[in-house]
Amino acid sequence: MKGWRCKKCGHVYENMDNHIRDGLPNGSMLATIDMLDTEEGLDDIPFEELPTDWVCPVCQASKDEFEAIEKEKKAPESEKWLCNPCGYVYDPNIGDPDHDIPIGTEFKDLPGTWVCPLCGAPKEDFSVI
Repeated sequence: MKGWRCKKCGHVYENMDNHIRDGLPNGSMLATIDMLDTEEGLDDIPFEELPTDWVCPVCQASKDEFEAIEKEKKAPESEKWLCNPCGYVYDPNIGDPDHDIPIGTEFKDLPGTWVCPLCGAPKEDFSVI
């Protein structure tokens, strides 16, 4: 995945799909205010198509101060597992804190003695969703 990094401050431009008009991250208070202040809202402009007078939203460096970079790919999302008897869903991103199963524990790594926290069904009664 391609991105663009400012050589001066390190800011990474990833098209405008992740940035409000002035480069603030989506969801931040300032970005929300900025989005409300403009009728345009989000733009989706590839870096190569930005105007030549565009500047880094962090340090105001010119567009020619950016370099192409390869960005890390996101890890694949963990599989979720459905308890067929009761409908409970085991999600590794949540774990099972009530039974000391930490966040990030994949279903295959659950102890053989682990059972559905709702109905007590064994692991064999679960299917991937």
